[in-house]
Amino acid sequence: MAAAGASEVPGSQALKRNSDDMAWEFAELFDPDDLQRVRCKLCGKEMSRGVNRMKQHIAQIRGQVTPCLVTNADQQARCKAAFEAPQKRKKLKEKQAEEVRAEVTIDAEDDEELNAVGKGDPKNAGPMDQYVVPINPNVPLKKFQRNINDSIDKERSYRVGQYLTRWMYKKNVPFNAINDDDFKQFCEALGRYGPDWRQPSQYLIREKMLLQEVEKTRELLKPHDVERAHTGCSIMTDAWTDKKRRSIMNLCVHCKLGTVFLESKEASADAHTSLYIFNYVDECIEKIGADNVVQVVTDHASNNMGAKAMLKSKRPKIFWTSCATHTINLMVEAIGKLKQFAPVFEPLVKVLRLADSDGQSMASMYGEIIEAKKAIMLAVENSEKDYRVITTAMESKMNGRLDTPLHMAAYVLNPYYSYSSTSIFTNLEVMSALMEVEIFYHDDDEKQNKVLNIELPKFKKKEGMFGKVAATKAIGNENYNAGEWWATYGLQTPVLMDMALRILNLTTSSSGCERNWSVYEQVDAKRRNKLDVRRRDNLVYIQFNGRMMDKRKKYSSSDVLLGDDASMAQDWIVEGAYVDDEVDPATGLNDTIIDEAMGMEPRRSARVRELHEVEEFVSDGESEHDVVMEDDIEFESDDDGVIETNDNEDEEDVMQP
Repeated sequence: MAAAGASEVPGSQALKRNSDDMAWEFAELFDPDDLQRVRCKLCGKEMSRGVNRMKQHIAQIRGQVTPCLVTNADQQARCKAAFEAPQKRKKLKEKQAEEVRAEVTIDAEDDEELNAVGKGDPKNAGPMDQYVVPINPNVPLKKFQRNINDSIDKERSYRVGQYLTRWMYKKNVPFNAINDDDFKQFCEALGRYGPDWRQPSQYLIREKMLLQEVEKTRELLKPHDVERAHTGCSIMTDAWTDKKRRSIMNLCVHCKLGTVFLESKEASADAHTSLYIFNYVDECIEKIGADNVVQVVTDHASNNMGAKAMLKSKRPKIFWTSCATHTINLMVEAIGKLKQFAPVFEPLVKVLRLADSDGQSMASMYGEIIEAKKAIMLAVENSEKDYRVITTAMESKMNGRLDTPLHMAAYVLNPYYSYSSTSIFTNLEVMSALMEVEIFYHDDDEKQNKVLNIELPKFKKKEGMFGKVAATKAIGNENYNAGEWWATYGLQTPVLMDMALRILNLTTSSSGCERNWSVYEQVDAKRRNKLDVRRRDNLVYIQFNGRMMDKRKKYSSSDVLLGDDASMAQDWIVEGAYVDDEVDPATGLNDTIIDEAMGMEPRRSARVRELHEVEEFVSDGESEHDVVMEDDIEFESDDDGVIETNDNEDEEDVMQP
């Protein structure tokens, strides 16, 4: 058979490529003297030009190679998709770059003379003016044929780059800043303007332009206002001390679209009493609208709990919950003092990552705590005694914090849990919590009757749209989101759906406030500590909210992070916030988690935080998204290293090309 003959290689050694390209499932090297020649494992055909030609061969794409007649439909489809994927990604990247450029306009408002570059300029037109014309962002740039030598053009471009990099090196600008869309737009705008552009003065930068950028950011955040009115929001507050020993309180607002920095307040001369915190939060609620606020999230400090009681008295329809990240840190710390902590650490770390994400963690928090308890039981080999010792330590920290009616209501309303275990609907504690939340929301007899006696039974019995096959399949999808599920399949139960959306889209943590302090560290750095409070707050407002919006553009959603992928949750807002700690071989956990569990400065235990002496700019470590991806390369190089291995050997040494 051809396939059998194809697998035979002369000599005792076989060649193997050091590549994970899917085409090597069908291809193999057979000529040590020509590493660009491959052989089809299915039909035995030999060809040059490497594995990309093999993809065309298997996918039966005619034109450059004869098709393989032994392939099945699945193999053809996979190879065709793999062959076309780089081009699709390249086109998508080009489209995104064009969109970034299209947002640039240097036209002056209501001034036609200034819109024509050179018309208002008394200087003579230079050679570059023939390429510089007023451009409508909606119209693609007209390409002019250049008459200069390409090599000279490249050299000149390189020299321009040297001026830029010299400034970056001297001012400690991170290398990955070059990939920022705002910088690309600046380069585009500068190129459209042409010669003789003069940089703005410091006065313009710190006054007029800064205020204009703040207003622009507010305009860009208007969709958040709409979302808060639709699905509700959470208010978060925290306190911090800067290098001048000024005490500062901040306010952040979280909704389905992400966390927004709202404002900060210097409170150096004031005691952070319960009344003081209550008044500060209550003012924020008035600005946002009490009907749009579902909960307030803070840590469990006594002054916050005093403010909670005051808020409940004035606004009984707004919850005040404890920060889940702070609470779980305390749980991990308590278990870390027990000798049995090592095997039960990992389930709690998963919950901690969920709490520390910027997504809608309320939908999963209570359910994941229950799952963590099940994993702990397995970790202690079903020892009831050890299990009780560990869970008692957990519950001593979470009681009244992570098992509130709001958390339990989210557990019931998330079909990921309630449809997988129908016993949830007969659990007295959980269902009582749901009823308490329902009454807490509506305080209306007719609505209570409609939700509890008409709409909730439909959800429990999977009637109407709840029973659709698509609804069931959606729950198991990788990108499942409980809030989106209700918005799609809950239309026949509008009152219950509205309540579900306002609960399931909530956060459980005030981590956004701590990320906000990270931005303060960068703005209020050693070389900029003479900034007044107003300018500092404006810079923080632009940076924090701008990064949040940029992240949403890249990742399209801020869904809850679970499992291993959640290890990067802290990096959602603050670039470079994730640090790759050393991993302990005994527990498989990083040093930071272990230190916190052993009671060594838990991250969120302190009410007021001190800052390290930091410079103006963050580390220039480049994220994984800044690296040139293999998908951007149309064809794989066949000059890469080849692994030469004996058939019976497990270890492989890479050969240099």
